[in-house]
Amino acid sequence: VLSALSAHVVRLRDSGDIPNLEDLPLGSPVADWSPWIRLNGLCLLDIPSATPYVGLDFSCRWDEEHGLGVLCFGTEVLEIGDAETAQDIDRASAHRQAVLEALGGT
Repeated sequence: VLSALSAHVVRLRDSGDIPNLEDLPLGSPVADWSPWIRLNGLCLLDIPSATPYVGLDFSCRWDEEHGLGVLCFGTEVLEIGDAETAQDIDRASAHRQAVLEALGGT
């Protein structure tokens, strides 16, 4: 999650859409990110699967209104977006369906 978040923030910084992200210490330990980002909550999405769908909801200094959300399938980061991404049951369900189809099930 941390490497995916770091890559996401680099893309935001490089886009130039978010001011002052150049001050974020991307190569530093996570503790150095504490003025920039804070974990608000973690949720387990209600999707039957041996591997859990987990959402992480963050507040972040560069988007105080919308926050930051990470949707994971186990340790795989599926999506990073605003805080609502952490609870995107439709995205998680679509991923689950794709996994089942790839395995030959329905």
